[in-house]
Amino acid sequence: MRNLRLAILVGLASLALLILTEPGMSIVWDEGYTLGRVERVRLWLQACYDPSGFAATWSTPSLELVQAQGLPAPSARQVSSRWSLFFEPRVIGWFWPFAREEPHGHPPFYALVALIGDLATPWRQPLARERFGTILFHAIACAALFHVLKKRFGLLAAISSAICWSASPQLFGLAHYATYDGLLSSLWLMGLLATAEANDSVERNQALRRFSLSGLILGAAMSTKLSGWFLIGPMVFGALIGGPWKRQLKGLILSLAVAGIALYLFNPSWWCEPVGGPLRFFKSNLTRGRTIPIETLYLGQIYKTPLESLPWSNTLVWTILATPVIALILSLFGLIPAARRGPNQSFSQIFSVGWFIPLALRALPHTPGHDGVRQFIAGLGVGTAMTGLGIGWLAARKPNLAKGLTGFLCAEVLISLAVYVPVPLSYFSPLVGGLPGAARLGMEPTYYWDSLTPEALDWLNANTDPNERLAFRGFPTSFFYLNQVGRLKPSVDPRTAGPFRWLVMQNRPGNFEPRDHEVVRKLKPAYTYTKFGVWLLAVYDMNEVQAVWTETLSKPNRNHP
Repeated sequence: MRNLRLAILVGLASLALLILTEPGMSIVWDEGYTLGRVERVRLWLQACYDPSGFAATWSTPSLELVQAQGLPAPSARQVSSRWSLFFEPRVIGWFWPFAREEPHGHPPFYALVALIGDLATPWRQPLARERFGTILFHAIACAALFHVLKKRFGLLAAISSAICWSASPQLFGLAHYATYDGLLSSLWLMGLLATAEANDSVERNQALRRFSLSGLILGAAMSTKLSGWFLIGPMVFGALIGGPWKRQLKGLILSLAVAGIALYLFNPSWWCEPVGGPLRFFKSNLTRGRTIPIETLYLGQIYKTPLESLPWSNTLVWTILATPVIALILSLFGLIPAARRGPNQSFSQIFSVGWFIPLALRALPHTPGHDGVRQFIAGLGVGTAMTGLGIGWLAARKPNLAKGLTGFLCAEVLISLAVYVPVPLSYFSPLVGGLPGAARLGMEPTYYWDSLTPEALDWLNANTDPNERLAFRGFPTSFFYLNQVGRLKPSVDPRTAGPFRWLVMQNRPGNFEPRDHEVVRKLKPAYTYTKFGVWLLAVYDMNEVQAVWTETLSKPNRNHP
């Protein structure tokens, strides 16, 4: 019980850290779409509560943060009946724009989690409310990780993993955002913990509870992203290495049955299409290259993923680039318990497999390779647990060395976080010279618009007249939200009248056109946000930009860097 209380305190500390730092974290590319989709789910819940009252005031929203592609909005007649709201595919498909054709390919569990903030912190702004659920799951995963590792590997292992999980810059950044990747990393880690604990359960009722929990987490992961389905792998592996085999088989069947039930409960758009819905989801996610290919710069070469494949080694390279040095070294030591007989061998083996799978998925041909480590952040999350296993293995043999390394590890992780906030997604390891070294290697310094910091917003507000507009190189609907809440005062709507005053660019060279390279090469920005001498965001005078663009168009055969 004392161990559990201590784990709860650790989880609360992680929760406090994320909540206190959340206001300084800029809205990122995909969060606007989350805000839009969650608003539709809210409307559906209101309609289900009082269909006739909702229908009396229903009108199609004029401007939404979710992409307009897809089914048309339902009529007042269609929303006046609970039967239509639950079982008419076109109606429920509009209110639940998830797990279907692109750009609505991801399932809805992340949106359900975003609604937790409505209950827990209803007084906050929509963005802060919808981030709360992702933050909460990250803190719960931290508490669970600490609890299990302290019991199995000791206090130093638990502290090391909890610090790395909570404060490693890339994980820390994605843990804030109301999107799917940070949430999936939490579910992946908790799924491995539940599976490993279920495998080692001796008492029957305890084993049933743990296998049921692992199935529920699997269902949630499958309802978050296609890659979440691969959490089945460690569960099947655990059944194969555990024993006795009859008990393991029954436990696996129970987990998969619970996961299947949860999967359908979390996907209301499948209720009226129990076969067609999943088939449409798989077709959409397995043909993304035809709908949304995205250019990315990797080691100096631009790849149009997933039509083109990054080198198979990209996840290994990215793990080295994006993991603090001591944490990376200790995580490799964490593989040793998996290779040696002992009470924690099966636990370590399950985590080793759970570490390998996300890295292997992104290494496959024609898989989405954009956005740095975001697509396989679950692998970095499991790496924090492997760091704890490495410390635990060392502590059993050289306790003084383990204590010293734990201190250095915590210092490196916390210092790395402190110097990269509020842009922790631009963190790169000292092994490659940090962000400047990575830029010289030909990596993208930023990709998610997290460099549009509060400082940058203040500058744009102060230096743009009311009748002037802003243009962005790459335009997520997140900026409409900033307009709606008054955080970004100049108009960003390209449909409104008025001259463009500024062009705002993030330093994502993989997405640059030739004319963008010319702007960066020839013009001096009016404002820049830099980190360690590398620019992440730049604001250019639009009149000067137009002149450069005109000159570029007149020279179509010129080679551009």
